[in-house]
Amino acid sequence: MSEVKRYASYQRVSTGNQESGEASQHGSIREWFKERDISMSEVDQFVDRDRSGSDLSREQFLELMENVRDGKYDAVVMTEISRIARKLSASADFIDAAVKTETPIYLRDEMIDCIDPDDPMSHFFAKQLALWYEEEAKQTRRRINRGLAQTQREGKWTGKTPTGFTTDDNGYLIVDDEEFAAIRAAMLRVEDGESQRSVEEDIPISRQALSSLMEDHRDRYVEGKEYVEDAEEGTDERRRRRLVQEALDEYYGGDNE
Repeated sequence: MSEVKRYASYQRVSTGNQESGEASQHGSIREWFKERDISMSEVDQFVDRDRSGSDLSREQFLELMENVRDGKYDAVVMTEISRIARKLSASADFIDAAVKTETPIYLRDEMIDCIDPDDPMSHFFAKQLALWYEEEAKQTRRRINRGLAQTQREGKWTGKTPTGFTTDDNGYLIVDDEEFAAIRAAMLRVEDGESQRSVEEDIPISRQALSSLMEDHRDRYVEGKEYVEDAEEGTDERRRRRLVQEALDEYYGGDNE
């Protein structure tokens, strides 16, 4: 194996874990280079922020892959195989490209320290780890989906709440009294002849957002009606409209006339 002279590092930070995740990965990778008296300024550093391991369109990852296929580096350093991807096919392609161009992949926080082009067992074991990470991701998605399904069966709200609404401590959709009332009052003022610009200072949203709500959901705010029956039976849209209507009924005491 040739003497290491050209280097690359790769980090992928998922949604919701950017600050701590990136710092942890960078620190671990930096330590590898420090132990070898190599400055990070000599390293091509690739970082994909707020990107899932199932997203194979990551710009930095694709650029690194192309460089590895071209044999540009003598070594690539990352923390775990899961940083490449949480899909076996993508991880295997990267590993095969590195093996073909005799590029070792050093792993800082993995069960193996290096995927050595001259060691077929390291290739095999790395791909087994990649398969395990893929299955782990699938299990996580299943657990999330089961949790969402249970939450929906209980009549709780999932996802972002509509403007003027919030959820209570138990996860049920309710009207946000202050925000809803401000939006309703603004709509009535506009319908009475005032301009949207003149009411903008009195509402918690932009006048563009107000205009959109008036066009798409005027009756929700002014009449307290959601038109549940307009959505197809059995769809998520129908369920969401029903929950909105229930929150409106609670807010108006069941009397929307």
